[in-house]
Amino acid sequence: MSEENLNLSTPLPKKVKQVEFYDKGLSIETTLEEKLCVPWSDIVFFFAGKIEKKSEAKPQASSGPKVNIVRTAASLAAGPIGTALYDLSAKKEKPINLSSSTESFLLADLYILQNLQPFRFDSIGTNFKPLLKEETTYASDLNFLNFIRKIAPFLNHLRNTSLFQIVEKGKNALEVFPSRDAFAWRSYSERKKSSPPV
Repeated sequence: MSEENLNLSTPLPKKVKQVEFYDKGLSIETTLEEKLCVPWSDIVFFFAGKIEKKSEAKPQASSGPKVNIVRTAASLAAGPIGTALYDLSAKKEKPINLSSSTESFLLADLYILQNLQPFRFDSIGTNFKPLLKEETTYASDLNFLNFIRKIAPFLNHLRNTSLFQIVEKGKNALEVFPSRDAFAWRSYSERKKSSPPV
């Protein structure tokens, strides 16, 4: 399936604005201001990955030929004062260096009972501070990983092991995707394979 059609085939995720603990699960607020409490037992599937977008800087267009004014003793002697020789012959261009940059961030989907629409957690878009409290750092990736480590002990009932591989290996355990759409399609496919919604 082409990447252009991925969004047409997967349910739109509920993007999580912030998250915190409550006594029996997670208290979630979505970007649409929906607030709900999700019991641990209702969480049936977890999927996480890393998005890496590579971009290459484009060369800037040349502003045109450069004119070098050369005044020498010879030119001053050859003509009236103020005469200058204009050298249009040699235009020296500096070599253009193309640099590439990589934008990366982490995503996780939590699926609940009877629902194929996931809650989407984003390392750069979700506020983990209410859950992490004093353990919150300035590094978004670290906050994301600490969030996973915090919830993992309550999700031992999950069948897929990716959650626990991330706890052990950190970002090295995350599969890399070129776009959010590619991640969404894989997340949805794995959820459907895990077991039908009950």
